[in-house]
Amino acid sequence: MDDDRSLAALGLDANLGKAPWTYPGVAPEESGLLAGEEYLRLSPVAGRRLGQWQVELPCGRGRRGEAQGARTWVPLNYALLWYNQAPVGHRYPALAVGSNASPGQLVRKYEHGPMPVLPMTRAKVWGLAAGVSAHISAAGYVPATPIVVDNEQSDEENKPSDMFVCWPSVSQLKALDETERRNYRRLFLPAEHFPVELCSGEQLGGCYAYVSDRGCLLAEDKTPLRLIGQHELLASLLGRSEELRTIFGRTPRTMARRAAEGGDDLRERGRQVFEQEGWVGTQPELESMQSANLRYDQLPPEGWVRCQRELESVQSVDLRCDRLSPERSTEQDTSPDRYRVASSPDDFDRHGQANVRLPPAAFAKLGSPELVVVRRRLRGSTDQKTAVLARAEVVPQAAGDQTVEADQIVRDAVGVEIGEDVVLASARLRRCRWPERVGLGEPNYVTCRVQPADLTTMEAEVCLLDSLTLELLGLQSGDQAVVEGLPEPGGEVPQIRIKAFRVSEEVQQRRESLHGGDQTGRFPSSRDALGVFPDLPWVFLDRSTRVSLGLVGQTLGTVRMRASRRYQFAKELRELLLLIGLAFFGLVALVKNCWRWVLLGGLVALVIVVVTVRMRGRLTHTLGGDHRKRTGSSSGR
Repeated sequence: MDDDRSLAALGLDANLGKAPWTYPGVAPEESGLLAGEEYLRLSPVAGRRLGQWQVELPCGRGRRGEAQGARTWVPLNYALLWYNQAPVGHRYPALAVGSNASPGQLVRKYEHGPMPVLPMTRAKVWGLAAGVSAHISAAGYVPATPIVVDNEQSDEENKPSDMFVCWPSVSQLKALDETERRNYRRLFLPAEHFPVELCSGEQLGGCYAYVSDRGCLLAEDKTPLRLIGQHELLASLLGRSEELRTIFGRTPRTMARRAAEGGDDLRERGRQVFEQEGWVGTQPELESMQSANLRYDQLPPEGWVRCQRELESVQSVDLRCDRLSPERSTEQDTSPDRYRVASSPDDFDRHGQANVRLPPAAFAKLGSPELVVVRRRLRGSTDQKTAVLARAEVVPQAAGDQTVEADQIVRDAVGVEIGEDVVLASARLRRCRWPERVGLGEPNYVTCRVQPADLTTMEAEVCLLDSLTLELLGLQSGDQAVVEGLPEPGGEVPQIRIKAFRVSEEVQQRRESLHGGDQTGRFPSSRDALGVFPDLPWVFLDRSTRVSLGLVGQTLGTVRMRASRRYQFAKELRELLLLIGLAFFGLVALVKNCWRWVLLGGLVALVIVVVTVRMRGRLTHTLGGDHRKRTGSSSGR
């Protein structure tokens, strides 16, 4: 296999400025990641969202510890992270109808703009085809524009068009808009009217397209002209008009050269000839669409309320939110047990836990639980090897009965993307409530990814955590922590008390160099198996502890951890007992007998208040509701 993925080696570096008669340039044969002057292989993953597609990174760009010279397949979001680029969820799907499907042309469009690192995916598009715009570009070619196809004519006409979808970031989209603004408008095409299906089977809830302001060229039978090779197209136009031959010459190359060198006035004369000959048609179905700024993650399920609000002024287009997701697939999962994942909002109190927000119907169906277990559901089957425990909350204004809002931690824990499906089960936890009643507040949790224990702590009732996780929990190395696992068949969450120690750098680095591969590996990687990077913080637990927590058969399983407040209370009290004793006995001689017990009681009350305040400050991170309302918090990265 040839390892040279440069555009030059692949023949994708066409320069339309120097050879306009080669428009629309050379499109790739497969999906890929355009990374500067390289076009890397991008392989779809059936049934998964785009962020989980696999990119073949060249040697030296995979994870640490991989053999030199090896090529590494990594999730697309990881590859974008490696290039320090926006993730897939913050990108915009844009149909490449003309030269935007040519990597060489895209590189030149971004020559003075942002670094051209963007995915390009093959797709099938219904209702659209590549037509010809009724103007001549500054480079001398007659460019493309999308045209509407009548799908009711025949089976032949109903076949979808093969196109590319480019995925620019916000800065790349602005740069692309700038190159198109003279003759095109970027419009949002909802999936109800123009379904777009990626080669992975994923159906987009909508897509962008650059539609010509100049109209489209018509064939001799007055139907929109289909895009063909530029040399053949120019020859056909010249053959239909004597005036065009007078202005631009009699050969396609001569026309392209004269149009490029003749300036705007000459090209405008050519456009006027198109109108005089009666070749210009309109596209009312496209021109009635509106612009929008919806990212990939704002497409279904969470984006359609916002989408409808942005497009509610369009009276000629029926944009019902429940119909914006295409219905062409014959394998849609309509199970009532599965729920579509949306991101959680920023403006609610998370109570120191990872949260899943449920619509009222789902919340009632699960028995109004305090906790839920989340597992991902892919292609009709549930992944039983990876699950996470999360706090449940009802959302009165839910988008739909089958949509749940999940925090970033929950989504990363099970490796699910926005728009994919999960399965929920209720869970209950027996926990002492007296700390909340005395003013300590709710416990602060950290969700951790379970790793098999290192040899030094194997068969020992301890766990290993990194320094930051210990600090987030309010613990010092050697303190006692409470670990909550996954529910038993009855739904009760097992929990154990265990000492938590700081993991050494040597153990951490050794495990990082060993872990990798899917869930069948000895030390599987969340990046390879779940498409998650960076991962949740690690906790090292031995086998007997994992069994006690209900993690039998779980690879890349998760647990919730919090500080043991009983242990912390006793620890704080021990530190103050000596001071209390010295203060009491020192004052005994100065205070009459009748006041000694009052003094002792006051000292005890003072100690309890001090211990409570210290524990609350160290074990909880809540700064108060007013701060949250002013600044908000983010559920995503």
